[in-house]
Amino acid sequence: MRSKTLPCLLTLCLLLGSVAIAGDTFNGLPLHVERLSDNAIRLWVGDYISTTAVSALNTEKGIVVIDATELPELDKKFRKVIAREFGRKDFVYLINTHEHGDHTTGNGVYRDCEIIAHERCAEGMRARGGNKQRTIDWFEESIPQLEQEIAEMEKGTEEFDKAGEDLVLKRLKLGVAKSSAPLTYPTRTFSDSMKLDMGDMTIELYYVGGTHTASDIFVFVPQQGLLFTGDMMADQWFTDTPGCLQAFGMRAGVERDIPLMLANWKGLLERKDEIDQYIPAHWNGGLTYKGFAERYEYVETLYTGIRKAAAEGEELAGLFTEFDLATRFPHLEGTPGFTNRFVHNGTVLALWSEVTDTESASAALAQAIEEQGLQAAVAQIAAERSKARGKYYFLEGEFNLLGYRFMNDGDFEKAVAVLTLNSDLYPDSWNVYDSLAEAYMKDGQNDLAVRHYNRSIELNPENENGKQMLEQLAAGETGS
Repeated sequence: MRSKTLPCLLTLCLLLGSVAIAGDTFNGLPLHVERLSDNAIRLWVGDYISTTAVSALNTEKGIVVIDATELPELDKKFRKVIAREFGRKDFVYLINTHEHGDHTTGNGVYRDCEIIAHERCAEGMRARGGNKQRTIDWFEESIPQLEQEIAEMEKGTEEFDKAGEDLVLKRLKLGVAKSSAPLTYPTRTFSDSMKLDMGDMTIELYYVGGTHTASDIFVFVPQQGLLFTGDMMADQWFTDTPGCLQAFGMRAGVERDIPLMLANWKGLLERKDEIDQYIPAHWNGGLTYKGFAERYEYVETLYTGIRKAAAEGEELAGLFTEFDLATRFPHLEGTPGFTNRFVHNGTVLALWSEVTDTESASAALAQAIEEQGLQAAVAQIAAERSKARGKYYFLEGEFNLLGYRFMNDGDFEKAVAVLTLNSDLYPDSWNVYDSLAEAYMKDGQNDLAVRHYNRSIELNPENENGKQMLEQLAAGETGS
């Protein structure tokens, strides 16, 4: 029999900040302890910013911690608080729900324990380590900007307090990013599932990677009625800074096993009577069974539908209409994880890439330009289009975005070449001619700009932008 859990109303009150232990702070930030059940707690710092919520289980065979943070000094503090709350110090396991730094950087605090994660977790940790300098540069640029903003705010306001919290965390994260401390990787991994016998509890781990990261897992403790879902999803927010929980979707190029992910997820859906609480890995997001089930149905519907479309020879471009978020999934649009249509479209692309074993032609073109030069790269990608079973998928919009990327960089030769290729690929699209005309105009080739704006208007007489640009060109204004 599992322990009785907190009523929903009390849980909400706790999430609103009433569980900060008097005197417990970290660098001036309030430290919160939430009791999930008789033998489970969750800890985090701050009242406004989305920080990692570390959970701990008090089992017969020792303490099990779920997730570290990106601040090792905070993990040391959490470890002391956990030991105090449970009245013991025998930590035996740390479980990483996925590879991201805000869940693994503090692993070294538990190097005396066995560290458990999915087999792809370490690879993801190493890959993110390669972005260290970019992270440092971002913090060194954003911190002075935030300091200036705070200096102009009214003290004592929520805006001031929120920004102050953000500043403290950014400074701490910069310090960690600049440190030379090595990462501590998982010491025990699994591919599908794993069970830990802790005497009075069984801790069940299930692979569900492929949405948030390649290494996501669910951690289920049936005797406590708790399912820990990492950063994959939430269906409610308790603050207006959702952080990692704000996007539910897939990215192309992430290694995944969708049938296995869906099978493991479905298995937990079928055990809903054993689950009292769904626990995201950031304190300011909540999750219900309804939201958990709806997001499974979303992935399963897309995966099944896109496989069928590919088998029947449908074109990728048509899937954005067939699986339009507002019409196909109206109950999800605007909910946590689905506030940005771009994320949904990215999921459609990622699944199409998965099902057809193809990759983005525009992304390949960008890389080929860097490696082979402009003309050779354009010729190579154009040749791929004529193949019956090529290795790329082609999307007008992606080529257009690449053209504008070069245009915004002031590299008009590349912009014109990419957008010319796009017009060759999609000769009936008024928009590609409009974009190509803009590139010519900004490059000072006004005659070609006029020609292509006229072609765009022939295809779409309602192209008001093209008409305005022609008027500017006639008046001697280039718009550059």
